[in-house]
Amino acid sequence: MKELSVFNTPVRVGDDGYISITDIWKAAKAAGMKVDNLRPVDFLRSSVTVVYQ
Repeated sequence: MKELSVFNTPVRVGDDGYISITDIWKAAKAAGMKVDNLRPVDFLRSSVTVVYQ
């Protein structure tokens, strides 16, 4: 398993290349971002993630 860093917090990347969304959420929360009310659909609607769809 590989790792990358988001907000100076390690995020796991599986052998299949998928990034752990739970780790991303934890990293954002640790960085002080307000993520408690976010749902997966909110990520899909984000202008930042739309470019990857």
